[in-house]
Amino acid sequence: MCQQWFSIIGLVLDVVGFLIIAKEWHDSFLHNVFIRQDAVQRDYERTTAAAKDAPYNDPTEADASMWRNTQRENILDNRRRARLFFSGLALVVLGFLGQVIGSWPYGFFGIKSC
Repeated sequence: MCQQWFSIIGLVLDVVGFLIIAKEWHDSFLHNVFIRQDAVQRDYERTTAAAKDAPYNDPTEADASMWRNTQRENILDNRRRARLFFSGLALVVLGFLGQVIGSWPYGFFGIKSC
């Protein structure tokens, strides 16, 4: 039996471990997105409720809410981060598949390695 099977088993364990970590990172990313969207929504509700009853005075002396700008920036940032995350994930999985094909013990597509 070729020792390349150990390489195959190691690669499978590597990619499974990476995918478990990637799943956790993705869940953390979604949680971060939720927290930011919730903060923007609460700020928007607070400023609109205050505007109905009385003029809103921002304690930080900044502009009132800028809800639309913040929401647009959050959406663009979320898309950029998701694109980066899935690009990295695809590259790692493709690299794994290339290594498996390269070290397959009994050949792949008629090409034998040992």
